[in-house]
Amino acid sequence: MRPVRWRRAAVCGLVAAGISGTQGLAQDQAGGTHSTISTSIGVEAGRNLDLDPGAKDKSARLYGTLGYAYEMRTRVTQLSFSASIRPQTDDDNGDGLFPQASLRWSHETARMRFSFNASHVEAKVTDQSIAYDETTGQILNYDTSGTRISNRFGAAVEGGIDMPLGYTIRVDRSEVDYRDTSEGSNNNPSTSTGLQAALRADVSSMTQLNLTLDHRYYETEGDRSLRNRTTDLASIGLQQRIDALTSFNGSIGKEWIDTKRIDVPDKSLNGLIFSLGVERLDTLGSYRVDFAQSQTENGNRQSFTVGRDRETMFGRFSGGVGASRGEEGDTDWIGNLAYRTELPRDTLSANMSRSVTTDNDGDDVVVTRVSAGLGHKLSEVNGLNFGLTASITEYATYDKNRLDATISYEHMLVKDVSLEAGVKLGIAKTTDQEQARSQSVFLSLSRSFDFLH
Repeated sequence: MRPVRWRRAAVCGLVAAGISGTQGLAQDQAGGTHSTISTSIGVEAGRNLDLDPGAKDKSARLYGTLGYAYEMRTRVTQLSFSASIRPQTDDDNGDGLFPQASLRWSHETARMRFSFNASHVEAKVTDQSIAYDETTGQILNYDTSGTRISNRFGAAVEGGIDMPLGYTIRVDRSEVDYRDTSEGSNNNPSTSTGLQAALRADVSSMTQLNLTLDHRYYETEGDRSLRNRTTDLASIGLQQRIDALTSFNGSIGKEWIDTKRIDVPDKSLNGLIFSLGVERLDTLGSYRVDFAQSQTENGNRQSFTVGRDRETMFGRFSGGVGASRGEEGDTDWIGNLAYRTELPRDTLSANMSRSVTTDNDGDDVVVTRVSAGLGHKLSEVNGLNFGLTASITEYATYDKNRLDATISYEHMLVKDVSLEAGVKLGIAKTTDQEQARSQSVFLSLSRSFDFLH
């Protein structure tokens, strides 16, 4: 059987196996833990599904999901595990199973807490995909289509819980690799390893002192410019409650950054880092003001923000706005806004963020992102969903703009069985490239099973 036919058979076979085998699992298991099995199958058809610049080809895509999630909770231990495969095949040979799995564990004793987490994720990416790596702080900008493989690991131990003196030790590692990408692509394997140690001293019920030491090593293989980067940080901080409504936090320290590049002299930089913040509570929420200085391989970067959190009868609002300026470069405005409300028939959420980071070329990158979602219940069994996501990524020599919109109708056929149909629109534009447009319709059927052991 050809690989494409096998993957199409896998989509249907895995979904069917999950549906038929779940009832037996639910009956055989007993206990106080909770499990969920989820299955889905869907089809999408339209024009330029991968958002290639200037393309107008028509194609169809068959996809599915078979997932399992397990959760156990006791007074001192929490354990969760999830695993899934997402078979996909389309007319453009974009075939794959795209598995993912994650494990989280924590255990607490009278004075100590242990935690562990690990994950493996494979995902399809195209040259229009943009993401942000929270571990390394890097912008992920893909220049080709293929599969991104991400492995993450983290562990921590915390001692002195509910004691005047305490400590925390954390270690983490992230590995990123790529498969089925074109030769000469800039998407190269990379690793990031971090170690952090912190001491806490509760001087009084109003005052806390903190000492933090942090080390991170980032390395990439085959990058045209960057080879590796080592970052070390040491700081001492103070958290002081002034009165019942007002609190102050501040820290001061030093950061060292050593960068090694290909065909470029090594670069070492060190400088002062600090943060100052004041928060004031009121009956509706809180106000806050923050001023901070950090270090990048281009020198120091300062930021100032003013924020407000507020709970009203119309929903919850939180956000802040300010400015960021680097030692090299102009001043950019930054901020984040979030709003969410739930009504008897409607759920509305909206988010906006704007930030400045440094990419692997040592250049400042400004990322502006806006997203909104609206869910409206027509009745107890059906409803409408609207989604919108827009982003602007400003690099040193070019910009990338992206817009995605979705409108769908969802209907509950029977308990835990949902049918969804809708329309998707995508627009992408990169400087000096032709605009990419995508229009498609989709139909999916999903079912989930919840049961106690």
